[in-house]
Order: sequence, then structure tokens, then C-alpha cells
Amino acid sequence: MIEEFNVAQNKRPIIYARFQKGIEDLLSSGDLMSYSALVKEVMVEFQNVSKSIIEIKQAFLQNSVTQELAQLIQQLQTLEKQKLELTCAIHNMRKQNQENEDNYTQFESAIYERNLLDKRRQLSQNLNEITEILLQIRETQDDLQHPSQ
Repeated sequence: MIEEFNVAQNKRPIIYARFQKGIEDLLSSGDLMSYSALVKEVMVEFQNVSKSIIEIKQAFLQNSVTQELAQLIQQLQTLEKQKLELTCAIHNMRKQNQENEDNYTQFESAIYERNLLDKRRQLSQNLNEITEILLQIRETQDDLQHPSQ
């Protein structure tokens, strides 16, 4: 089960990379109508990963030895959901800005830049929290696989 979790979790960065490349391609090409299809495709992939991880977490909850790992995985799931929400918010802001930038006043452009920077800071904080939880998960996994005698 631990290896299954690692495989599922390692899919997330691959999906994010594809999502990021997709949004960059759409923004550079101006084909913003394809944005909904990109988001839908990525959401299905994230839902599949999340479903797998939730099933693994549920199995870990059934065993008193792995309950701590299950709790860490739940914290990770919450943070991953926030990461996806922040990522989508940033992409939506960038998309809306590109669609409307010719109509923005200097003041509106400044507000956009400030709001975008704020979302990016939130995402950075979220990524730090995810890194911390992943480290705790790895330590717990190591303890389970190599218990001290």
C-alpha cells in the first residue's frame, strides 16, 4: 500500500506540468476557448489520483499501526486540494487578464498584478506545507518499513 501511495502521489507533478504547459500554450496562442476542455481533462486526472489516495488512506485507517500515516495523507489531500484551487485561480486570473487587458485602466492593471502576486504567495506557502507533509509521510513510511528494534 505504501508503494501504491507513492505511485499515485508521483502522478500529481506530472499532471501539474501538463496543466501548466497547456495554459502557457493557450495564453501564447490566444486560443482561450480551449481552456475549459483543458481544465476538464486535468480535473478528471486529479480526481482519479485523489480517489486512489483516498482508498489507500481508508485502508491505512483500518490498521492501528498505519493510522498516523492515514492522518498525514488526509492533511496532504487537503493541501493538494488548496494547491489545485490556487493554481486554477491563478490560471483564471491570467486568462481573464489576457482577454481584457486592452480594456484595463492602469489602476485595474495594478490591482490585477497585486492580486496575482498575492495568489502566487499563497501558492508558494501551500507548496512549502505540502513539502513538509511529504517529508513527514516519508519519515513515517520509513519507520513502518524499518521499525527500530
